[in-house]
Amino acid sequence: MVQVLNQKGSLAGRIGAGFGEGFSEQAPKEFERYRMAQGLEKFQNQSGGRSPIQNLAAISSIPGVTPQMIQSFGELSKQQAQANALANRKELENRPPPSPFPDRKRGGQPGSDIPSITQPKPLEQIQEGYIPPTYEQKLDRAGELYNANPGLYQNNPQLAIDAVDQEETQKKAITEAYEKKHQNLTDIQDNVVNRLKAHSERLGVNKVPANVYSKVEDEAIKATKPKKDGGGGLTEQQAMKKYGDKLDEINRQYEAVDTIGNWGMTARKPSSTLRNIESLQKDFKKRDDTENFADTLIDSSGLSPLMAYSMADPVKEYKQLNSYISKLPRINDTKSEDPAYETEKISENLFNMMGEGSPLAIAYELKRLGYDPNTWLDYVTKNKDKLKVKQGRQVDKPVNVFGTLNDWWLSSWSGIEKEGK
Repeated sequence: MVQVLNQKGSLAGRIGAGFGEGFSEQAPKEFERYRMAQGLEKFQNQSGGRSPIQNLAAISSIPGVTPQMIQSFGELSKQQAQANALANRKELENRPPPSPFPDRKRGGQPGSDIPSITQPKPLEQIQEGYIPPTYEQKLDRAGELYNANPGLYQNNPQLAIDAVDQEETQKKAITEAYEKKHQNLTDIQDNVVNRLKAHSERLGVNKVPANVYSKVEDEAIKATKPKKDGGGGLTEQQAMKKYGDKLDEINRQYEAVDTIGNWGMTARKPSSTLRNIESLQKDFKKRDDTENFADTLIDSSGLSPLMAYSMADPVKEYKQLNSYISKLPRINDTKSEDPAYETEKISENLFNMMGEGSPLAIAYELKRLGYDPNTWLDYVTKNKDKLKVKQGRQVDKPVNVFGTLNDWWLSSWSGIEKEGK
């Protein structure tokens, strides 16, 4: 028997019946979504202190979470852990998680001080070369890396060990690069030195003292370095010519010194001789070579050390010292008849004003004014520990305060005494 449903009734009744049927079907789904949303929100708020395994267990227990969602969560969690490790390396170093590596102090090679190819490497380290770490040192270094940032190595100790191998490969390559660079620079240096020597010999450079030649040689070597390294950027050929010409000029100046006290002076006017002396003094002073100038005058012209140094490094070059000495009264104008006593009274003041001046040049000026140069030099010798190295060498020279015949010869023909040179 077929039952016929009654389609009669009000419209509101029929709508109410339909809504009741739809709600009965939709309500459980909405309630399930609500429970899942609440569970996810709670998980989000509490996931910070959990381990990856605890997070996986927690999200699996949330109502409505499907296996596909759990798999996606695992991938996202892994990516997020790596991103956080890279972004917060310094922070993670202060709170390292448990590690499979032993926590012990490392010995042997430093681990993290990887040299940069842009930084200069000390010569002694280049000479030492690359020394590979022992197996224990590699494990120690891997432990340091892993403990500092396990997330960066995906919680896999083997990746930390692989990182150590890469680190050592880089250190070895950088060391070899520095060794190659050092060898190239050495080859250039040797080439410059040999070329400069051959060129100076062709020019007839034979008067330049070894210490002066060495300085010019150093300048030539530096000139071939790149400008970014503080050099001149010259080729080896350019450096050879430039500094070969400089050696030639210096050599000519030393040859000119030899002519100061020879017989040729008698054919020149005194003013010409004085100009020659003053010009040479400026050239030698400019390159801080006054000591060689004086010693050459002593050897080639037979001058006394006092007169030689008074010409090479004159008192007039030092303003305060020159002013003090120029105001001293001559001994024959004083009431005292004891030059040594008068010299002793002023020695301390002279010493304090001397600066980098020449003790022998001062002795020469004191002698001209009637003071006792020996008393002054005795005072200087007692205070030798306060002198510059060059000044100390001067007071070590055997000094004849009475001068030589060559002093008299030069003074007579040049008028140097009258000019106060």
